[in-house]
Amino acid sequence: LAMTANSNGSMTINFNPTPSASQHWVRYRAAGSATWNSIPVVNRPHSLVSGAGTFEVQAGAKVGNRTFWSCSSFITVLPTGNINRNVKFRVNMTGLTVNPAGVYVVGNLQGFNAGVTRLMPTAANPNIFEKDTVVYNGFTMNYKFANGDQITDAEIVPAACSVNDATHGALRTVTVTSDLVLSAVLYGQCGDQFVGRVAGTLTYDNTAATAMTNSTVSLSGSSTGSQGTAAGSSFGFDRVVNGNYSLAFSTNKPWGGVSSSDALIINRHIVGSVTLAGIRLKAADVNNSATVTTGDALLVNRRVAGLVSSFTGGNWVYSTQTGSVNNDTVTVNAKALCVGDVNGSYVPSTAARMGSTTPEMNGVVETRGGDYTLEIGVDRPVNVGAVTLFIDLPAGMEVRDVQPALAESGTEVAFKQEGRRLNIAWYTLDNWNLQAGEALIRIVARGNAEGMIQIDNASEIADLNAEPVSGLTLRAARLVLQNEGLFVYPNPSNGLFNLHHANTMDQIRVSDAMGKVVSVDYPSSNRWVIDLSNLPLGIYSVEVRSGDRTETQKVVIR
Repeated sequence: LAMTANSNGSMTINFNPTPSASQHWVRYRAAGSATWNSIPVVNRPHSLVSGAGTFEVQAGAKVGNRTFWSCSSFITVLPTGNINRNVKFRVNMTGLTVNPAGVYVVGNLQGFNAGVTRLMPTAANPNIFEKDTVVYNGFTMNYKFANGDQITDAEIVPAACSVNDATHGALRTVTVTSDLVLSAVLYGQCGDQFVGRVAGTLTYDNTAATAMTNSTVSLSGSSTGSQGTAAGSSFGFDRVVNGNYSLAFSTNKPWGGVSSSDALIINRHIVGSVTLAGIRLKAADVNNSATVTTGDALLVNRRVAGLVSSFTGGNWVYSTQTGSVNNDTVTVNAKALCVGDVNGSYVPSTAARMGSTTPEMNGVVETRGGDYTLEIGVDRPVNVGAVTLFIDLPAGMEVRDVQPALAESGTEVAFKQEGRRLNIAWYTLDNWNLQAGEALIRIVARGNAEGMIQIDNASEIADLNAEPVSGLTLRAARLVLQNEGLFVYPNPSNGLFNLHHANTMDQIRVSDAMGKVVSVDYPSSNRWVIDLSNLPLGIYSVEVRSGDRTETQKVVIR
C-alpha cells in the first residue's frame, strides 16, 4: 500500500491488485476513530478527499464470499494550501538489547498505535534506528520510542525533555516548521551523546560498612534509570548525559538494630552530650517532624518494646545523593540506615542472634497466692544507661508492671507481653552504678508459674554512653508454686552449689556414692553455698536437716 498526502485535503493511494478479486476497496478512518469509511476502487492510483488530519488506511479485496484487508498504514493529510514536511525519526539504542520485534515510534502522527511505525537500523551505525515520514507544516508531534511492538515496551521519557499526556504519559515533542532530521536521541534519555557515568556503592552506616545487596537504585534528572545493587553493593549507570542527577534508594531488607541504647543516644543529643549529624540525625527523627525531640526517643523505646509497630518516618533512610555529570565519571558512596538505629549497630542480611540463655539462679519466688515480684540483677559492678530485654516467661506468668530498680529514674519503662514473650525497653540519663547482686529490673506479676525465665540473646545492656556491656551475667530467682523444701542450683556444676530452703538449715551433710561423709556444715540460715570443687567428679548426696525434718538431693560434679 503506497500513499501520498496532498496539500489540498486529499490523498493518492496505490496498491497491487489481487488477480482473483471481484472487487477492490480502500477504507480509511481518522486516527483514534472506530468508524471506517469504505470506497470502491476501479482505477489506480486512486485519489480520495479525506480532509486534513492523520488517517489509518487499508486496501481490501473480495475473493469469493470473503474480503481480505491489508495491514494498516498511516498518513497525515494536509489542509488546503499547507505544505508537506519531511521528518526523519532517529533513536540511538547503543548499550541496549533490541527487542526481536523491532524498534517503533508511537505518537499522535499515527494514532498512538504500537507495532505499526517501525524504525530500521542504519548501515553506517546499526545501533541507530531511523524512519521517514511526512507531516504538514506547523504540525506538533508528540511521540515516544518503543523497544518492541507493544505500548508497554515504550521508553520512559525524562521529565526534562517531555510533555505530559493524560493518556499516554511523558512524550517527546517537536513542532515541524521545516524538513527535519531529528537527532539520534538516546533511548530513554534527553540527549544524544554518552558523556558520563554515575557509579558507586550503597552500604550500611555501620563500622563494617555492610554491603546493601539486593537493593534498588533509581537515577533521575537529565538521565533516568533503575537497577539493583550487585553482590558487592555496587551500581553503575553508563548511559548518562551531561546535567544534574539525583539518586534514590530502596530495599526490602528487614528493619532492625534498634534498642533502648538508641533512645538514650537521642536523648543525649537533645541535651547536648553527644551530637548526631548527617544520616544519623535523619534516622533520629523517627516521627518525621523535621526536629529531634524526646518524643522520638519515646517512640524508639515503644517500638523496641512492641507497643508500636512502625515509625511515621518509615523503616529506612539514605544519604542524600545529588550532583552533576560533566563529561566525567561521578563516584557515589551512598549510605543506608534503619530509622532509629542512631548508633549504627545493625548488620543487615546476617543471621540474627538466635537462642537464649538462662540467668544465674538467685533464690526462689513463690507464685501461688497473688502478685509477686521477680528481680533481675547483675553479677558484677556495672554502669547502666539502657536496658533492652526480650524474655521468655514460664507458662502461667502474667506481667502486671515492670519497674527500674533505679529510684525516681524519670523515664518510663516500655514493656509488652505477648503470650510468654516479654519485651522491655528502658533508659536513663542518670549516672547509675550497680554493685554485684543488685537489682536491675523488677517484674511485678501474678499467676501460678514454675521455672526459670529465659533471656533472648538479642537482649542488650548498655552503659551511660550507650555502649553495650559485654560479659555481664544476669541473675533471677526461680519461680515455684510454693516456697517449701530444698532447692539446689546450679546442678550439675563444677563443685559450687547454692542451697536455698524455705526454713533455716541447721546442718548440711554431703556423702559420696559409697556413703562416706565428705563435708559437714552448720549454716543456721536458709541460704548457703557448699564448695565441693576439691572432690572427684561424680554423684553426691546432699542431706539437709531443718528442725526435725531432713531432705536429701543428688548433686553432680562435672
